[in-house]
Amino acid sequence: MTATQLIRAETPPSGGGRAVVAYLAACVLMPALVALAAFLFSLIATPELTLRSLLAIPFRQIASFAGIVAWAAGFGAFLFAGPVAAVIAVIRVAGWKRGWADVWFPASLGAVGGGLIFAGQSGEDLPVLGAAALGYAAYFGLGGLIYWLLAGRPK
Repeated sequence: MTATQLIRAETPPSGGGRAVVAYLAACVLMPALVALAAFLFSLIATPELTLRSLLAIPFRQIASFAGIVAWAAGFGAFLFAGPVAAVIAVIRVAGWKRGWADVWFPASLGAVGGGLIFAGQSGEDLPVLGAAALGYAAYFGLGGLIYWLLAGRPK
């Protein structure tokens, strides 16, 4: 079964293969989306860039971008495999409606964890911590949404 067939299948294959593929795909898509957003923001902040200068970006920089995304995906997949499995187990045991729970539960954990990590590193005021927590919540919530969609929208 190809990856495309696996993602489009109506029922997950035995052994939870579809969930694993969905998790790994979310781990690749999340850093890629963040890097793309950073690139787009840099375009907005640099008005002297033109289409010609964008097309002249050396292959080495593009390969570096791809390498950074691959590293972030691998690191994230390794780092969060256990916590994600625990979150999914809690959602299943609690009987929460999948979809909402797959988005809001990771977003809540991201907000709390991100705020705590940022607070421990910076000593900043509450508004800065709120912005950091909101960013982490959006990141982990989007990851949960991508996982839920690619896992076949389990109920």
